[in-house]
Amino acid sequence: IIRITQQDTSNVMSLLELGDQYEHNKPDSALIYYNRALDLSKEIKSQTLIAKCSRYIGIIYYYQGFYTKAIAYHIKSLNAFKIIGDKKGISGSYNNIGLVYEYQGAYDKALSYYLKSLKISKETDNKKGIAQTYNNIGSIYWQQGREDESIQHYLKSLKIKEEIGDNNGAYKSKIFLCRHYRYSGNYMKAFRIGYDALFYFEDQKDFKEIPLAYNN
Repeated sequence: IIRITQQDTSNVMSLLELGDQYEHNKPDSALIYYNRALDLSKEIKSQTLIAKCSRYIGIIYYYQGFYTKAIAYHIKSLNAFKIIGDKKGISGSYNNIGLVYEYQGAYDKALSYYLKSLKISKETDNKKGIAQTYNNIGSIYWQQGREDESIQHYLKSLKIKEEIGDNNGAYKSKIFLCRHYRYSGNYMKAFRIGYDALFYFEDQKDFKEIPLAYNN
């Protein structure tokens, strides 16, 4: 029997935190730390930490454009979450796999994973997960030319985010809706919802989202 000590967990988390510092500017360096964390997690046989580390590695490979590797690590994360029965983690893994397939243009595959994620989030009443997945499904429907269904799902996502007090997420949804209303020719709705989002992000001094609000 291998006993997992607090120190073991702390060591893994420290390696992940070190990797986080390099995630955006030096992803290869981030991978070194994430893989060390994964190796240690395997040594102590912690499925929780294996799931977490594998997810981090999958995200890096996704950003780097190594989609086959990204999916492989998200599946490793998924399997570890299944072993420990972490439904929130399982749902998140399905979403992550769907995102990779969506970026590759494999929309039917992406949608199948999003629907799996949505099912689990509904079963566990994970409102945040439901809202995120509605958003992702809306994106798929838009790219498939199913504009009305896309907007319906974005609106579902927005409603839940407002209900749970996720203001930042709600206004991000409004940016998506602004873009889609504009492309659909509904310029008045686009202007109203887009201006609302812009005003919010300017008030929050969110300089990442302000340009997106202006562009849409």
